[in-house]
Amino acid sequence: MYNVGFGMLSADIARHKVDLKQELQQLLTTHPALASRFRAALPLGAVQGFGLPLGGSGRPLSGRRVLLCGDAAALIDPLQGHGIDKAVISGILAAEHARRCCEAQDFSRASLAQYDQAVHRRLGRDLARRYQLMRVLARAPWLVELAFAAGRWPRLRRWLVQAVG
Repeated sequence: MYNVGFGMLSADIARHKVDLKQELQQLLTTHPALASRFRAALPLGAVQGFGLPLGGSGRPLSGRRVLLCGDAAALIDPLQGHGIDKAVISGILAAEHARRCCEAQDFSRASLAQYDQAVHRRLGRDLARRYQLMRVLARAPWLVELAFAAGRWPRLRRWLVQAVG
């Protein structure tokens, strides 16, 4: 059983008028590394998808009596499309901050903004770095092919794992 994820930046989808569902089907049936794996596959349901708010968006994480965490805070890893680790970290930070706000009875904009700052200190640099790397890879797809080829060269593979991880 497979759960296949596939995506592109929404600006690129609009600019090139890409139908991601159609592209996914074509990849699964024609790509040399995928076609043999999926030849006998039967879908369990219709292909579904939705846009992921990628980290590095710079949007506010707090508002009037609100602290956003995880996907709602756009804390999705831009390279890998997951965010459970960021959701847990931001949830812990939000709980700690909410406790402080309740103890001080201070729910002012300035007080809530401290949560934004805490999330940025903890996750911001990593998300920004990964967002920039994702943008580079989007413009230079040959680098992705190089990453797949890295399996043959242990030193290059280790370097790429460290760069992405």
